[in-house]
Amino acid sequence: VDGKYIEHRKGGPVLVEHREYTPEELVAQAESRKAELLAEAESVIAPLARAVKLKMATDEEIKRLEAWELYSVLVNRVDTSNPDWPDKPVSQ
Repeated sequence: VDGKYIEHRKGGPVLVEHREYTPEELVAQAESRKAELLAEAESVIAPLARAVKLKMATDEEIKRLEAWELYSVLVNRVDTSNPDWPDKPVSQ
């Protein structure tokens, strides 16, 4: 239906109007996404960095750590007023 979309809620699917967000709301949404992506990156980086620190990391783990650290830096640099999100590293 024009201008509407289906949203899945507890009671089942509901037809709702498409909503236009203000620039401030879009920035807030991007800030929230940025925080989520950084938290995810850190949850991957921490155990890999620990393995490197303890000299227990495999070559593959070192490569994964470098990729996730680069991703974390790129996400941190995203301008939330005009977000262009980097691709996540491929998980193995």
